[in-house]
Amino acid sequence: MYAEENHYNHVSDDDSGCWMYIVSIFIPFIGIILGLTYIAKNEDIDLDPLHKYFLN
Repeated sequence: MYAEENHYNHVSDDDSGCWMYIVSIFIPFIGIILGLTYIAKNEDIDLDPLHKYFLN
């Protein structure tokens, strides 16, 4: 049965969810930076194996 009493006494501030917006903005930038460093480290990998056969 539904009770009208609310035993959860949490008072939220206006800025309580601000950290979620900050994190959601920085996560894509961190992913882009990590992806670019991964590509830069592995740039010596030949991504097109047929390239060496056709352009000799």
